[in-house]
Amino acid sequence: MNEREEAPRAGDVAALTQQLEELTRERDYLLVHSRNLETELRHATREPARLRDLEQRLAATEARLRQVSVVHTAKWLLLQPEAALRRVYRRLRDGVVWRARDRYLRFRLKQRRSRA
Repeated sequence: MNEREEAPRAGDVAALTQQLEELTRERDYLLVHSRNLETELRHATREPARLRDLEQRLAATEARLRQVSVVHTAKWLLLQPEAALRRVYRRLRDGVVWRARDRYLRFRLKQRRSRA
């Protein structure tokens, strides 16, 4: 065997070293990327459980809000009459009174059109 064939050339060594550095950089990049993906995957698997927990809390809170006892209402009316009156006024204004007013205005508008 020839010594020239077995001894690596200086150009080959430099090219191989450069290739090795490039492969090392790519490997490090892929490792970091895979770790980030694992973290995102763990985070995504936790989300449905968190959403379910929040929905259960919301349902429990809504159920508690719907349970207004007569005693609490009476205390509220006695201790804060101005707030209670405002709420009653708002309910009437936005409910029955508003609908009656709207019907009356439509009726008047139809009368005006029929006269013209």
